[in-house]
Amino acid sequence: MTFKGFFRLGALSLGALSVAGCLDGSSSGGGGTTGPITAADFDAEYTRISGMVPTSDMPTRLDASFTGAAQVDLVDTASGNTRGEAFADLALDLDWTDGQTTNPWSGTAENIRGTFDGTDFAANGTMTVADAEAAGFTSTVARTTQTIPLPTGGTVDVAAGAASVNLVGNIELDGNADDVLLALGGTFVGTEGQALHGAAQAVWFDTKAGFGDVQGAGTFYVER
Repeated sequence: MTFKGFFRLGALSLGALSVAGCLDGSSSGGGGTTGPITAADFDAEYTRISGMVPTSDMPTRLDASFTGAAQVDLVDTASGNTRGEAFADLALDLDWTDGQTTNPWSGTAENIRGTFDGTDFAANGTMTVADAEAAGFTSTVARTTQTIPLPTGGTVDVAAGAASVNLVGNIELDGNADDVLLALGGTFVGTEGQALHGAAQAVWFDTKAGFGDVQGAGTFYVER
């Protein structure tokens, strides 16, 4: 199935993801990992980053590189059963100014691997923000401010940040290549947007390799 074929399947759920990502609640941080080696490694990193305080001083200008990973459960769209999981390493660059209307993101998701029906797999290919944008899936950053009254009098301004990042690529497994869409939506955490985490959703078709039509739902994190 081609990318145009699965666009219709994913459109409604991806729209909901974009909203959810925004609602999940330039100094350099420690930097994220280039990707998890095991599921336990991913869980540990995601727990650490999701435990950070949401960004309250989101800058109006952010030029930074983020690394991390995404994990999704592979769900059979016909039966609804979870048949495995997949990981991808994320390397994302952000060049953004508040009020910007053009796509501020670039980068890749690659090293796609996991298990399916109890068997390990490793796929070839790279998903990119550029290919997603060419297919009509835009990536964004949003900054919102709120004035909060203080108990002692006066007010303080709080600036939060959220983002959506879409990546598309042709992924090959066991001689069969199919298009994959990975949609990420989440909120910035840490000082001046040190990291970003939230929901990940993938649409992956690989009928010849035995996957059938599967969709993935999970989480992601990136950190600079």
